[in-house]
Amino acid sequence: MDTYYIFFVFMSLTFFGTILFYFGNTKKRVFHRDFFQFLGGIITLGSIALSFLFLNWFQWIFLIVLVFSIISFSSAVLVEFVTKKRIK
Repeated sequence: MDTYYIFFVFMSLTFFGTILFYFGNTKKRVFHRDFFQFLGGIITLGSIALSFLFLNWFQWIFLIVLVFSIISFSSAVLVEFVTKKRIK
């Protein structure tokens, strides 16, 4: 199996897990909020841990940077949305 396919699978899993974890951390009343946090955290950390076995160091660092960029971008969007809602 080619390395790029494996990288795409781990990147997709990491993206999906991070979004699930962030969705579980929102302040709104979410159905089974703890479940989303747990599932998102397990998927994200599991895909990063497994990717360490299958990917080279450059792809692994890119995966870690992807997680932090998703978290920071979604936090910035949430802060902007909340401040605009308070102003109106």
